[in-house]
Amino acid sequence: MPRPKRLSRSARRYATAQAVAREAGRAFVEELRPTAGLVTRNGKHLEVEPLFQPGTALLVARDGIKPSPGDLVLYMYAHGRRVKIVKVIGRKGQVRDVLEALLLDSVPHRGFTPRVLAEAAAVAQRDSARDEGRVDLRRLFTFTIDPETARDFDDALSFVPAAGSGAGEHDAVRVYVHIADVAYYVREGSVIDQEALRRATSVYVPTGVEPMLPPQLSSGVCSLTPGEDRKAVTVEMVVDSSGRVRESQFYRSLVRSDERLEYDQVQGVFEGKIRPSPQLGAALALARPLAAALRRRRVERGKIDINSREPDFHWDHEGNLIRAHVAQDMESHQLIEDFMVLANEQVAEFLEQRHVPTVYRVHDLPDPFHLDHLLDVLASLDLPTPVFDPLTATPTDIRRATVEVAGWVERVTPPGRGKAALTSQVLRAQSRAVYQTRNIGHFGLASKAYCH
Repeated sequence: MPRPKRLSRSARRYATAQAVAREAGRAFVEELRPTAGLVTRNGKHLEVEPLFQPGTALLVARDGIKPSPGDLVLYMYAHGRRVKIVKVIGRKGQVRDVLEALLLDSVPHRGFTPRVLAEAAAVAQRDSARDEGRVDLRRLFTFTIDPETARDFDDALSFVPAAGSGAGEHDAVRVYVHIADVAYYVREGSVIDQEALRRATSVYVPTGVEPMLPPQLSSGVCSLTPGEDRKAVTVEMVVDSSGRVRESQFYRSLVRSDERLEYDQVQGVFEGKIRPSPQLGAALALARPLAAALRRRRVERGKIDINSREPDFHWDHEGNLIRAHVAQDMESHQLIEDFMVLANEQVAEFLEQRHVPTVYRVHDLPDPFHLDHLLDVLASLDLPTPVFDPLTATPTDIRRATVEVAGWVERVTPPGRGKAALTSQVLRAQSRAVYQTRNIGHFGLASKAYCH
């Protein structure tokens, strides 16, 4: 029997490349999922245009569901430039149908399989006695602050005077930032973990939500609901009155939220319109000046303060728009942001100092030529601009110019007099914040290390 012919090195490389390509193609096909589109008529043929993704109209294949022009559908690529309709969602012009199409375009499928739900029910019932090693913080007064429409609560706060801090301007506060311990219930490689990986994130639309995790977890044991014992990961910090962190530690904890608050409620307390409970009043009396100190400290570091006002929409249960207004940046929003950013910085610094690999949220310096273009635009409007040379600009020069321009736009431009347009120009000149494993700091926050 003749021996098989030995392949040349180039042939072996080609065969290996073909095998890799086949595997990659198989994985790609497995991950394909339907796309939402709008059916239109083009002469004798029906076509479908993608609704929420870039792309051109494609012919509807003869096999599969037969749609009508104006239908909102889910489609899959069939062959050539043809697509197969797998579901008719509804009709164009119907807000509820459009929102349903948006959800279906963003998730692999609506709802969870029986297998995922069964595992979620099982892990949600894990014995609470397995709390050894957790620090019991249920004695602390703990509260959450979220939007009125929040369906789950994944972070909470506690504040107490730091023992032994003494009197005077350097009085310190012990700050506790509690984050729901999702990893306790979602183990790596589990059915729930694999489903969460496919979904990547929860998807919210005005008429509902498609959560990343099953409701037994997302709105159940992983939500810091008032009056319920919950497993959490806590960042405990001692912060002095100047906003400097004296010490910090991280541990798994057992917490119980006492109050579920909304941003408007807390703002009402700050403005003297709402009288809080004694415990909440005491906690906010510690938190409010401390948050202000943290903001001052970040401004001194060179934080870029760009207050872009976003529209706030209100919908009825059918998904119809009731009203819209420009959302106000309230102090209650800032307070939550201040302490969450602080906790994230402490975690990032801890991991970096110990060379533990992690994913940082980084924000690079603006491109000096983009910044120079922004200054040209402002100068053409006879607005004051700093001296800036993009060819010789140092990181310090870039930060100084950016801070000066952003601060000027925020302080001087009256609302409704082009403020939104100028703010947009400042934002466009900035680099995009991204996630990566190499830490380069966060320019916008003036932070050396930051993660989520």
